[in-house]
Amino acid sequence: MKGINDNMAHKVRRYDGISLISLIITIVVIIILAAIVIFNGLNTPNSANFAKFTQQVDNVQMAVTNKYAELRTRHALANNTRTDEQIYLEIATGSDNGIDNYMCTVGTSYKAKASESTGIQNILVGEGSGTTATGAKNTEHSIGMTLPLVRESNTGWYVTKEGRVFNANGYEYDGKTYFAGGIYQDGTLPANETSNANRAKVIYETIARGTNIVTGAPEIGSGDVLAGGNSSSEGNGEGENNGNNETPTPTPAGLTATINGETVSITSSNFKDYLGKVVTNFKNTRTGTETVNGKTVSKQYRLYWIDYAGTYGEVGTVYLKADYPGSTTALSNNQDTDASIIMKFNKQLGESDITAKASNNNMKAVTWLLDSDNWASITTTDIHTDMTGKVLKAYGAPSLEMFMDSYNAYYENKGVLNATPDNVSGRGTDATDRIRLACNYATGNYGYKVKPGSSSDWQKNTGNATVQADSDIGTMYYPGGDSSYYWLSSPASNGAGSVIHVRSDRGAGCFPMSITPATRFAL
Repeated sequence: MKGINDNMAHKVRRYDGISLISLIITIVVIIILAAIVIFNGLNTPNSANFAKFTQQVDNVQMAVTNKYAELRTRHALANNTRTDEQIYLEIATGSDNGIDNYMCTVGTSYKAKASESTGIQNILVGEGSGTTATGAKNTEHSIGMTLPLVRESNTGWYVTKEGRVFNANGYEYDGKTYFAGGIYQDGTLPANETSNANRAKVIYETIARGTNIVTGAPEIGSGDVLAGGNSSSEGNGEGENNGNNETPTPTPAGLTATINGETVSITSSNFKDYLGKVVTNFKNTRTGTETVNGKTVSKQYRLYWIDYAGTYGEVGTVYLKADYPGSTTALSNNQDTDASIIMKFNKQLGESDITAKASNNNMKAVTWLLDSDNWASITTTDIHTDMTGKVLKAYGAPSLEMFMDSYNAYYENKGVLNATPDNVSGRGTDATDRIRLACNYATGNYGYKVKPGSSSDWQKNTGNATVQADSDIGTMYYPGGDSSYYWLSSPASNGAGSVIHVRSDRGAGCFPMSITPATRFAL
């Protein structure tokens, strides 16, 4: 069988070391901190009230964080499948809304699938007390507390699908309106705009970008460095537009990138248009292959994902994926399992899930794929001079979750993605549409299960023809003909020695495969 050496270049920061600019910023911060100490020493009422507001945000955040840990454990013990978003939705509403509901910003018209999620939910004030209370006052499903007043209202509290708490009413201080630590808007806000859901969406967009309300998209690089991407006010991290245009949100400032030899500006509004495009300023020579860690790697890379929600680490990280190199290499399971490495890209796996299976060959193989030390020379070998210091890490393959994020976003943007059906039995390889892919991990399993399959249940592999050839993007998703396949950095559910891979026979899809003997199977 043929294989694909499937590598991602991971670029985040603009410079290494301390520049004159960063030194100046450090001095300014010191001066600002000194000024705060002086003002606090004067015991001014305004500064004291601002300190009270920030403490209130911290208190609600701590309560939400602690409740999340409690509910995560409770659902795991009950063998209930819940995503992080669904647990935070439970906290916000004071009730368990099940596996089929996602955040809708305000109210109870919950979204039916993750791709429709708005990424934020208003924390209900609640009534009563104890386990029968509603909203935040419910002690079984929520934080069991009365939400603090901000600008004489306690209805403006929100939690994001990642668990970040902010207050959309905001507190006015020193010419700015603050919504959480480091998140603010210049100027003051009219009283009739407090608790505004549209403002909450803008705040979440800001949090997803890793910046504040007024500065637009964060600068991840300059010149030819890829940057930009989707923010959660426009979707769920997969970039789906939610169609709500009541209040225009600021367009993130684009950064330039070299795509197919053309300089373009990538922003949150056009991010998906560039998925699968060849990044021509990454490698000095974009044809042929190179040897990395004893593996043959293509020198042609495509834009695979931009993580504006911070799902897989630092907000705004850009991921590139190498094309199929046309050669076969072996997958290794000779590295000890490392839970921290695996969890970075396999968000549904908890530390206890991994450590309990640390001796399993699939966990060892996934660790090897995701250990950036094994692929470090990609970040130093034959890199364009303008990329030096900006490509920080490389990995052996994307995880199943990132694969599905990228795949669903790309085909959704092309207008050919359909909702996951009950099953795909009888689906042919000549289908012109694409099916939304989904994955799930339940405590006790060896690894992930996937949809769609041959029935409506979660299964060990997707059905036939769920991933098909696409000449516009080469081998980014479909591995090519002749029974080719490539690994994903995620354990499979059907055995202790199985890793998820994408295969081309039978119309492709996500399948488990044993990694032993290692010489049989290609990376």
